[in-house]
Amino acid sequence: MKKPTPTPPKLAERLLLWFLKEDLAEEVLGDLEEKFYHTQSNYSKAKARRNYWYQVFRYMRPFALKRNRSARSNPATMLKHNLLISYRSFLRFRSTFFINLIGLASGLAGTLLIYLWVADEISIDKFHEKDARIYQILRNRTERDGQINTHTSMPGRLADELMANYPEVEAATMVWPPNFFGGQGYTTHQNEQYKADVQFVDQGFLNIMSFPLIAGNPTNALQNKSDVLISRSFAQKVFGSIDDAIGQTLNWNKGRATGDYIVNGVFENPPKNSTMQFDMLLNAEVMMEAYKYMEQWGNTNPDALVLLKEGTDHEAFNTKLEKLMQSKVENSRSTLFIQKFSDRYLRGSYENGAISGGRIAYVRLFSIVALIILSIACINFMNLSTAKAAGRLKEIGVKKALGAKRRALIGQYFTESFLLTILSVLLALGIVVLFLPQFNQVTGKTLAINLSTELLSSMAIIVLITGFLSGSYPALYLSRLKTTASLKGKLVKNLGDLWVRRGLVVFQFSISIILIFSVLIISKQIDFIQSKDLGYDRENVLRVPNTGISESAYDGFLTSLETIPGVVSTSSLDHNLMGDHGSTSNVDWPGKTPDQEVNFVSLEMSSGFIETMGMELAQGRTFERGRPNEGQKIVLNETAIEQMGLEDPIGKVIILGNWDDAPREIIGIVKDIHAESLYETILPTFIQVYPMASETIIKIQAGTEASSLLAIEEQFEEFNNGVPFDFTFMDSDYQAMYENEKRISSLSRFFALIAIIISCLGLLGLTAFTAERRTKEIGIRKVLGSGNWRIIQMLSVDFTRMVVAALAIALPISYVFAKGWLQDFAYSIDLTSGFFILSGSIILGVAWLTVGMQTLKAARANPVDSLRSE
Repeated sequence: MKKPTPTPPKLAERLLLWFLKEDLAEEVLGDLEEKFYHTQSNYSKAKARRNYWYQVFRYMRPFALKRNRSARSNPATMLKHNLLISYRSFLRFRSTFFINLIGLASGLAGTLLIYLWVADEISIDKFHEKDARIYQILRNRTERDGQINTHTSMPGRLADELMANYPEVEAATMVWPPNFFGGQGYTTHQNEQYKADVQFVDQGFLNIMSFPLIAGNPTNALQNKSDVLISRSFAQKVFGSIDDAIGQTLNWNKGRATGDYIVNGVFENPPKNSTMQFDMLLNAEVMMEAYKYMEQWGNTNPDALVLLKEGTDHEAFNTKLEKLMQSKVENSRSTLFIQKFSDRYLRGSYENGAISGGRIAYVRLFSIVALIILSIACINFMNLSTAKAAGRLKEIGVKKALGAKRRALIGQYFTESFLLTILSVLLALGIVVLFLPQFNQVTGKTLAINLSTELLSSMAIIVLITGFLSGSYPALYLSRLKTTASLKGKLVKNLGDLWVRRGLVVFQFSISIILIFSVLIISKQIDFIQSKDLGYDRENVLRVPNTGISESAYDGFLTSLETIPGVVSTSSLDHNLMGDHGSTSNVDWPGKTPDQEVNFVSLEMSSGFIETMGMELAQGRTFERGRPNEGQKIVLNETAIEQMGLEDPIGKVIILGNWDDAPREIIGIVKDIHAESLYETILPTFIQVYPMASETIIKIQAGTEASSLLAIEEQFEEFNNGVPFDFTFMDSDYQAMYENEKRISSLSRFFALIAIIISCLGLLGLTAFTAERRTKEIGIRKVLGSGNWRIIQMLSVDFTRMVVAALAIALPISYVFAKGWLQDFAYSIDLTSGFFILSGSIILGVAWLTVGMQTLKAARANPVDSLRSE
């Protein structure tokens, strides 16, 4: 068979026709073709083609340099040229373009969502005009074991003491937030009931905080105990307008604060970035009168806020404040200190008396996650650009041979990078708008995209950083290739470049593994929290506020509830078993030493509560309904007995100083229960009878919830004086206590998924790069008999090693992070080997699936086509 006659390269002919005039080009081509055939007759085909290209460039170079100088002298022309080249490149490499676009857009969307969340978090409570001088007073209490616990609850008269004897204080206030004493209640106006959050404050509250009055006189606001301030939205809801609210009477129906109050001011609605959310402000003196024991310094219930005068040294004030409790309570183990109020939201966690973090840890964590997600998205661009570089090497070589400087090539690649980044940002904005409602649902926020100067500036910075990071490696790497190597269509074999690409993939998967491990740990800890034995049974327990029910009718109400077939038992409780309760250290008992002080959790309830909640009795008896003098008895938990050092406690008498030195006979000991979150250890606790607490506790038989609720509502309506029926289930309230952890878990899963997707795209790019470089090898192996499975194994082994390397790096780091997070809980899961095995299995499975898809495509390619490739 006769071999075909070699012909000159067609691309060279087209280039000459483009650069030279037609008549000149034809003359040159004729001359070059003659030389080509002459060279071909004496030398190899390859040498003839190289010589032909050399002659073409010799003729084209002067014209190319002229055009190049013209373009450089006109930046607009250069930009237009680069944009055109970028557009053609996107069309030519469509798959790479779309993978890059999706990867960058996903990374930018995740980054933007985190930015919105972080910006909202750090803005909490920062809106107060006097923010720099507003401080909250906290209390460190040293326990018998040397452990220091930090509390926000303060003595009821602390604000008065500070104003009288501390000249550094410009204003001070005591605050009982809405979650104290039952939380939400109902107010009545013209026989209409309105649910409201009420906060009890001193008059100094308005001087400290920025909740400005829009109606009424600030100088006499809350001057009388019968005054009430209401929010703008509440005034419009109840009275129809702000002006009609002043002077109106509202009846507040909640516990001991029940009574009529006169509206003497309307304040602006608390902003969404305020930790204080309330509809009404009542005078704190109402609470002081209702709970007389708050007059004593041993009691600690409300929060305390102070406004320090300009120029006050807060460290010196801290030192001065430290020993105040010792001057008021003999042998007190508590010391006071201040913390900036707006820092409390993010830095509210204390360990052994020192700040140990708080939500700021999550802000920092997710800020790092945002940077990492953006980084691995940029890494994908680099890897995919390099993987497709072989297809553009001749283009680079031609441009260099025609006189293109490296600077121009770098500009071209950065133009592609920034153009792709801008397109990705636009797509990312669309993704964020689409998923923001679901993201708000997960985070419990109301985030929105407002095209403010700050947001636009941040997006511009992100575009610059992302564009530079994404395009830096391709631009700097490809532009430095030598002209001869580029024209041959071969990348320079550089071990450093190979390790860079592998290192980037290892980095990507290391982050993915850390996120997967974190998701597993957080989810397992939340499951542990929800299933842990708390020492009481919270299932099918209904909490019904006693709003509207008079104390004289309360026993009849409980009796009527117990006639309902689905009701197992009833009782009542002040506060709750989720950390919202009273506490006191003003307790005496037989054998107490002068330096001995125990801080007790105080639970006030009616008879039957211990049985209703399924608490286990260790010694003695519980309270019995109808038995005389039960109000003079008390039940303690095992931890209280242990810390008091009491032996044979049943029958002994203790003195509760906060209750007018009332003696209480110990009648029973219950096994320890968790009355706090699982972040805290079990505390000494006493239980005493209170005739009518703030809410009714109803145990319902499983399977009868629907019918029982209807019957309970009917009975409630007979006793509640028109107040709407409201209820919650205790197990739901318990789960809500860890809502933050569940949200962090959901966010972790969301961002872990994004990181895994982007990492897989990066692995896909590197697989494509490897398969492209080994095309002929794959063809030869298939011709020699290798099957598809053998080819897949050959191509996958390197990637498996990279993932294993990522596991070796990421798992120890994951262990350290998880251990630190779990240490915040007093009760937590164990870090077993199962978490490591499962994390590794997930990431290996995902990696093999990603690599397998690409390698299978390469393995199934026709070996004839592979061997024909240049």
